Amino acid sequence: MKIRRNLLAMTVTAALLGIVSCGNNKTNGGSGEAPADSDSVAVQAGEGQDSEEKELLQTPDLTLHELKGNVKTAVIKGTIREENREYTSLAFDEKGRLTKLDDYKISYNNVAEGKVTNEKGNRVKRDKLGRILAVDRADGCSGQEGRHYTYNKRGYETDYDYGECSGLYSEVVTTGSNGLAENVKGSSYDESGEWEINYTYTYTKFDEKGNWTERTGKWNSTYVEYDEDTEGESNNKETKENGTVKQVRTITYYGE
Repeated sequence: MKIRRNLLAMTVTAALLGIVSCGNNKTNGGSGEAPADSDSVAVQAGEGQDSEEKELLQTPDLTLHELKGNVKTAVIKGTIREENREYTSLAFDEKGRLTKLDDYKISYNNVAEGKVTNEKGNRVKRDKLGRILAVDRADGCSGQEGRHYTYNKRGYETDYDYGECSGLYSEVVTTGSNGLAENVKGSSYDESGEWEINYTYTYTKFDEKGNWTERTGKWNSTYVEYDEDTEGESNNKETKENGTVKQVRTITYYGE
């Protein structure tokens, strides 16, 4: 119980400190769960863009992370509960393929059976449209430790497995017509309790390529700690919190 409770507490803390890495599904729809046969990633031009924007690189990996253009790195930092934190660190190759997702490093030198791995065995699984379905650790819990994605017309859902093979934390991301995340609902549970958090984002700054560089958000959360006394009347403890978050995204581009 103590170990599981610590895991849930770690998950809650991580989410509040910005583990949310919102993406979008502007250019693709449907789930398309069949794995791709290679590591190729489709390059697309968005509709309804001016001539300059049409020349910007667009791939499923960039789109997932609300990016376009020859992005090299993107790091999100910000403040929540008056603490400065690094939320998400991403890197891409010149083809627009994800090569780094926080501490997951991905190489495309070894391709077998539609799975791209690096020397540590981290795997990337894709659907027929080239979108990421999973970034898994081969040395994780039964090969399931990692991040797993399901897409829909208004965004996507992702599960984070921290090694307990239980999908300990899940997010449902809803995007607006501009492809940016408007709302993120996170949830987690185990035998010690259950927790939910809701983010609503507003975008305040963009760079010359149209990528957001600053956003603010409001969040509220509810945590229910289960009563350990299974006999008699339940005395579950409910804790509610709310606050604001400000995030700044620093983006570097190839050729700069």
